[in-house]
Amino acid sequence: MNIPEGFVENISMKNIVIKEGVRSIGKHAFKGNADLENITIPANLKSISVGAFDNCFKDKTVNIIGDLNAYA
Repeated sequence: MNIPEGFVENISMKNIVIKEGVRSIGKHAFKGNADLENITIPANLKSISVGAFDNCFKDKTVNIIGDLNAYA
């Protein structure tokens, strides 16, 4: 399963939980979600496209746990 390009672009959400089985997040999938505070990503996610979270997490601190090289 994949989250497609522009999936929920410019929609206000505070929390996102991506379920097991999702393999990739498309370009601009969550773009413009400045209210985003928390996101949970499963360990089996294989790719996050460029710009998937553009203009998100405004004035927030984001903690990423895991191997960042997997998403480079």
